[in-house]
Amino acid sequence: MVFQRSYLLVVLLLALAIIGTGVVTASLQQAVDASDDGYLIIMSEGTWNENVVIDKDLTIMGSGEGETIIDGSGQLTDPTVTVDSADVVLESLTITKPVFGSFYGGGIHNDGGTLSLRDAEVTNCIASYGGGIYNTNGGILTITDSSISGSWTNGNGGGIYN
Repeated sequence: MVFQRSYLLVVLLLALAIIGTGVVTASLQQAVDASDDGYLIIMSEGTWNENVVIDKDLTIMGSGEGETIIDGSGQLTDPTVTVDSADVVLESLTITKPVFGSFYGGGIHNDGGTLSLRDAEVTNCIASYGGGIYNTNGGILTITDSSISGSWTNGNGGGIYN
């Protein structure tokens, strides 16, 4: 079943329907903001042009590398994804930011969280430190069946700064 963009982003868990939280379709950030710890956000294929701050324990699952793309090019000064002291799983998606502007982490800034990348791709990201991923403040990073490629920096950690 193929979903249109207006239905792409769904915050799920049966609990959502039971407590009447509803469906968020406008952006990944809105889905994160509407979620509680432990929720699963499913993204269908497409390119999402936004920067996301995740401060809740969540799993965000796409349709596959190169199919679901989070592109942070629109906001030059922020990483594409910021994990702020949360337990986050990013699965089956691509994260990119092919423009310079972020100081810490072009693709992902894991700021004291526990981040797991599964079947994911972080590619073509640029930052001063940690072009692909900037892992800091005791952050825990686990990478499984994923790739960090084509990212660079004018400081340290073209792929990952740990």
